[in-house]
Amino acid sequence: MLLSFALKHPVAFLLFIIGASFVILLKAADYLVSAVTNYAKKLGISDYLIGVIIIALGASLPELISSLMGVIANESGIIFGTIIGSNICGLTLVLGMLAMVGKKIPIKVRVLKKTGMIIFALSMLPFIFALNGVIGKIEGSILVLCWIAYNLFLWKKEGELGKIKHKVVFKRIWRDGLIAIVALLAIILSGRWLVFSSVKLSELLMISPYVLAVTVLGLGTQIPDLAVSLRGLKKGHQDIALADILGSLITKSLLFLGIFSLLIPLRINFLELIGGFIFTGVALGYALLCTRKGVIKSLNGLFLIILYLGFFGYVLLISRLI
Repeated sequence: MLLSFALKHPVAFLLFIIGASFVILLKAADYLVSAVTNYAKKLGISDYLIGVIIIALGASLPELISSLMGVIANESGIIFGTIIGSNICGLTLVLGMLAMVGKKIPIKVRVLKKTGMIIFALSMLPFIFALNGVIGKIEGSILVLCWIAYNLFLWKKEGELGKIKHKVVFKRIWRDGLIAIVALLAIILSGRWLVFSSVKLSELLMISPYVLAVTVLGLGTQIPDLAVSLRGLKKGHQDIALADILGSLITKSLLFLGIFSLLIPLRINFLELIGGFIFTGVALGYALLCTRKGVIKSLNGLFLIILYLGFFGYVLLISRLI
């Protein structure tokens, strides 16, 4: 009966899958934030560090899965489009929505104030490597090494601030650890269903591959980050909300693009490169400027959302030229 409905009403069926995936994703994100932050507090690790490494890596896996389809098809445009589109969506639409929902989000991350310029430089690195039109194995190796070095640097800085505790006794660690793993798997799977359904829907609507990667996949794969960030904000862990966005940005820009460029050369169109460079730079620079002031207000969020609409318009424009 379900198969018959899907065949007769494919658009309605895909919309149902998208909605169901979103509900599962929200609930799983709730469990993940609770489980991870509890142990982070016991260890003395800040919400920012646990969000920027563990949660960001887990919530970014849908982009990894989506981009792998591009590797299999040997299609660099899907890989670059998905990751860059997702990064810009996270910095503009997701962060903007969080600011609008939270009205006024206080930022109390001392580590961030010391690493803002490093985050900006590392995020721009793939664009610099792509100036010659391709990111190869050497550049990919450098990107992966930069990701490792950055996370080690963050851990070292966290220790220098004197927060990390040692010899902490955990109770029910296996149960809570299992809950966190199941929640993380639910986020990954529901994100995958969401992306797959979005792809099928875009095919029915006859959207071009590049626009599909940058907008539909880029937007769809940001849902896990939005879900985790909203739950973190609701529970008073605004540092996790910000850390997940910035951590996902670093993970995708360095680790994912690095791994993919080790597998196949990533060839990038000049118009795609310039657009990604400008909008990523402006969005990230503006977000980091807000964090230096110690607060992100709803007006800042509105600007970021408008910036995403500008990016969306740019993508539609160049889709006619590529």
